[in-house]
Formats: sequence, structure tokens, C-alpha cells
Amino acid sequence: MKRILFLILTLALGAVLRAGDALADDPGALRKEMARIRRSTNWDDPVERETTRLKIEELSIRLAKALHKPAAGAPPGSAPTAAPGDPPADDEDPTMKIFISGLRSASASGGADIRLDTMIRDEMEQRLRADQDNSIKNPEVLEVLDTLVLDLSLPETQAIIRQMEQFKSIHTLIITGGAHGAPVDLPSILLKARGYPLRELYVINFRQNVTALPSEAGGFADLRVLAVFDNAIAALPSGIGGLQNLETLFVDANPLATVLPVVRALPKLTKLGVGKTGVPAAELDEIRRLLPNCQLLTQ
Repeated sequence: MKRILFLILTLALGAVLRAGDALADDPGALRKEMARIRRSTNWDDPVERETTRLKIEELSIRLAKALHKPAAGAPPGSAPTAAPGDPPADDEDPTMKIFISGLRSASASGGADIRLDTMIRDEMEQRLRADQDNSIKNPEVLEVLDTLVLDLSLPETQAIIRQMEQFKSIHTLIITGGAHGAPVDLPSILLKARGYPLRELYVINFRQNVTALPSEAGGFADLRVLAVFDNAIAALPSGIGGLQNLETLFVDANPLATVLPVVRALPKLTKLGVGKTGVPAAELDEIRRLLPNCQLLTQ
């Protein structure tokens, strides 16, 4: 089955690459195609959802590069002509690095039990200069970006957080403490995200800096994936039980003694990660009885 899924996704990606050539890197045409794909996707179908993720990743990168394209008449290989206040070229632009790393991290996760903190750190190893203005000046990015990565170990991430409410299409929000954890005002960040059409939320690798998941995490009605591993969360808020569309829940590496009060209210749950928690074996047996179609990941 995995090989079949991989083949389907590979063929889909090849198709979008061929379609992308026809768009000729025109920003307007690329935006229209991305909007069309989002509208036509059945987000409840896992294969179609993953196919769309690949399409959006490819088109988003093409759009970002098109927006940095050199002006007409510029010699081949020259950098874009930057007006005052314009973002730098894509190989230096901090926004582009965060943008592409977020796309790759979200695409790589695929709902599997992969520890995303490692991938995010690998993608964001090149730290940005502290004195550089990292605000997003290009409104096109705010309109089309559908994955947002906030690494709180990077000081320049605060510039992105200040602009969070201006993003329009965020489906995946990854909030991470980086390699060693970092302080975070999680309620404030989730409040800024309350208008997002979120389907995946990751709050990962904060260690002792996150001891509770705020109630705001239960406010995203369309959420399909919630991952809160490698924190110090002792109890899940009751509002998580209201996420009736939730399919995947990872709470690994948290000092949780129980998850039953929450997961028993999640009828669509198909994957539950509880490795390195204090959830007893008797409760896991009860969850298996209540949710026979839910895969329990205990390692």
C-alpha cells in the first residue's frame, strides 16, 4: 500500500511539474492555479491531501522565485533589481529560507511518526544576522504561503510573529523550540493564528518551557493533525476533545498520566502517539477498545 501511495504521489508531482512549465512562472497565473487546486481538493481524502501538498509546495516555490525574478532587460544571471524596502534575493532572503524549510518539513512529515524538530533544525541551520530586518515586505507571500514555521530559538522569528495576523492561507503551523528548547508565549501565538484555516498544528521541542497546552489549541475546528511532543505538558485541555475532525494526535515525550478523557471524544482519531508518557497500559487497552481503528504508537 505504501508503494502504491508513493507511486501516486510521484506521478502527481510529475504532472504538476509539467503543468507548472505551462504557467511560464507568471505570478498571477501561479496564484490562480494554487487557488484552484485548494478549492478542488477533497481535504478528507488522505491521498488527495498529500497530492495537493506536493502541488502547492512546487507552485509556491515557483511563485516565490518568480517574485524575485530579475527585471526585464537585465543581463542573464543578474540579481533582481531591488527598490528600497524590497526583500533580498532568494538565496539571501531570510523569509525565503523559513518559507522553503517549512514547506519541506511539512511535506516530509506526511502524518508519519517522524520527529519534525530534527528536520526543521536541519533546514534552518544557517542563522540570520540579528541586525537584519526580517519582516515580510512582499504582500504576495502573505497571501499564498500555506505553511508557517516559527523557531523560537531564532531571534529573528519575532519579526514573523508580529506579522502573523496578516497571513491568509496557513494550513500548517509549526512552532518549535529549536535544538534545546526556548521560551514561548504560546497563548499569544495561537491567538494570532485564530483566523487561519489550520489543518495541522505542531508545538514541539520546548522541553520545560511548555508545561501546559493553552485552551486556544482547541479552537481550530478543521484541525486534522495535532503534535505536541517533547514538552513538559502534564494534562491535555478538555477543548482538544472538541476537535471532531482530528485524525492524528502525538503527545510523545510529555509527563502525561492520562489521555483518555480527551481521546474518547475524538471519533475520527486514527493515530495516537503516546511514547515516553506516563499513560498506563490499562488505559491503552481501554483506548483500543473504544477506538478499534486507532493505531497506538507507544515507542
